[in-house]
Amino acid sequence: MRRVDREVTYIDFLLGLVNVLLVSIIGGASIGQNEISYFFVPIALVTSVLGYLLARFAKGRSIESLDWLFYFITGISVVLGVAQLNKVLPGEGFPFQLIAMSYLTWMMVLGQLVAWRDVTICFQAVPAIAAFGLVGAFDYYLTPYFFFAFLVAISGLFFRMHARGMLKRAEASFAISDEMEEMRDPKKLFEHAFETGAWRWMAGTEWAIASALGIVLLSFLGAPVIRSSVKGFSGLVSFNLPTAAAKVLPPGSGSNRSGDLSLGRGPLLQTGTPLMKVQCDGTLYWHTQSYDIYRGQGWDSSFRNPRNWPEDARKAELVELHPNFVQKPFSVELQFSAEETLPVPGIAYQINAGTSVLTHAPDGNIIIRERLQSKTYSGLSLFPPANVVPIRATIPAGYEDTKVADQQRLTMGMRRIVTDAMGNAKSDWEIAQRIKKFISNRCNYNLKAPAVPAGQDAVDFFLFESKEGYCDLFASSMAMLARAAGLPARLSAGYLVTSSEKDKDGFTQVTDKDAHVWCEIYFPERGWEVFDATEGAVDVTGRESVEAARKRELLNLALNIGTVIVIVAGISGLAFALLRERKQAASEPSKSKVGKIYSTFVANLERFTRKPRRLSETPREYSQRIAPLIGASHQSVSELTEVLSEAIYSGKELSDTEVSALRQRVKTVSAALRKNSK
Repeated sequence: MRRVDREVTYIDFLLGLVNVLLVSIIGGASIGQNEISYFFVPIALVTSVLGYLLARFAKGRSIESLDWLFYFITGISVVLGVAQLNKVLPGEGFPFQLIAMSYLTWMMVLGQLVAWRDVTICFQAVPAIAAFGLVGAFDYYLTPYFFFAFLVAISGLFFRMHARGMLKRAEASFAISDEMEEMRDPKKLFEHAFETGAWRWMAGTEWAIASALGIVLLSFLGAPVIRSSVKGFSGLVSFNLPTAAAKVLPPGSGSNRSGDLSLGRGPLLQTGTPLMKVQCDGTLYWHTQSYDIYRGQGWDSSFRNPRNWPEDARKAELVELHPNFVQKPFSVELQFSAEETLPVPGIAYQINAGTSVLTHAPDGNIIIRERLQSKTYSGLSLFPPANVVPIRATIPAGYEDTKVADQQRLTMGMRRIVTDAMGNAKSDWEIAQRIKKFISNRCNYNLKAPAVPAGQDAVDFFLFESKEGYCDLFASSMAMLARAAGLPARLSAGYLVTSSEKDKDGFTQVTDKDAHVWCEIYFPERGWEVFDATEGAVDVTGRESVEAARKRELLNLALNIGTVIVIVAGISGLAFALLRERKQAASEPSKSKVGKIYSTFVANLERFTRKPRRLSETPREYSQRIAPLIGASHQSVSELTEVLSEAIYSGKELSDTEVSALRQRVKTVSAALRKNSK
């Protein structure tokens, strides 16, 4: 086993810095905001260097033992000021649902300033583990790798802390035998403790790393077995993960055809990631999925088994059903992996996608029956004529057994509010338009709106409590109020392409910021007509209401007052510690002062003679044993040893002048030793 330092060194601070850097990087990277990571890294480097210098300054002083108090004050200060600290971060910092990640990262970064001893340095692992646990709830890619690196670093840190404790116990229990006195390097004496008796069984860093690798290997091999074992009953247990900033994924890129569309998941994270290029003149809405079953906090579809439908089930009859519709060509170049459905505009009745096997689903979406062979496809779609204004909405053919007109989930509030929204409308078309306008006037569009509380009806919460949200809540409200008015309505997901910019080939770039959800109501003359209640709604993303602003001001005032109190308490505690140290130094018994002087004297003798003093040796025995090695200085060393021994073990109390004289005499004898050695 390699030698371990008896005291905290720069190596321990470097290991602590590694852990802080890992947490600083994973936090921002997990939500796609690398700027936050770049912000924390240099601050962590600076605080670690300053913390190391402060630890060197506090070494040997009573203030060193108060690092836990300073760490506690730092933690409280970060708690009180986390809202302000989060605003300092690039962009808008961590979303509200992940404000704890901001606190944990700031706690670790600023904690480096006051983590001086083993206990506080290792305690930094607590917020680190909490941070990895929080991020691991929604990020499954980077977190395992970063967490493994953290395990390696923290295992090395724990080993060094444990080894230092064992070394001191070895010294105190005489694990270092007298036969080792021939060793010339005192540090080797303590290293030898690990090679004798029970101490040699202490595991080192190598075992810690090997254990971590063993756990990873066991998890890699055992996870498939466990997964297959619990598969039979895992569906019986359900739970909700904490909602973070929901990443906007390409509709149709996952398994949403066979799963629910969740509503109100919390602030949306849109990074502008390119998803596809499209070409179809005058087309805004490109759909991928549709939902007709409302479940209170999400939507599902009655068309759950697309693989079982015959290929091109309705392709031949689409044109016959809509003889007056306008045909338009479209082209798409995908920039993501579509696994379930293809984005298409209008009523797509012809798709040219090479050898890919596709299905025209009963709900009008295009299903990928086998793996998509090409990311480029084109086709023809049908669009309703602009001059046709329908009157009555009906349930379309093929939807008789679906939930497009289901009213079971309507609450009393929805039924009551739709009466006000309808007014004296004379047609279903006018009713739908009035409901749409009613919602857009009543609610604000806000991508940063908080998540819908668990257990609450999403539409009810949106219309009567929060009155702000994203497109899925607007669309859901439009659909449910339309159903309350007796209109068949469904939800569609896809993209709203509003950009007028085109590349040299006439294509428009679509990104994740264009992902959208809207309501559709069926009119025989126009098919599934789009009713997007976000049109006309006030976009308050990045703003806050008057009430929220007032609450924030009061909270900031309370936080500022609390921060001042904590800072004053910290300064007072520091001043108290320094005064106590000075007072203790002034009232310290002379025996204690002389003991420290003798320790300095022995350290000088050990450095000169390369002969450490044995634990069982008296001062006189030690001076006699090293006499042959110090030559002419033997007499002065022997006399000084006797004087110091008498001062330590006699009952006489020395004055400050006498103590100073002894300190000066040690310096003189030590200087003579160095002079005689030249």
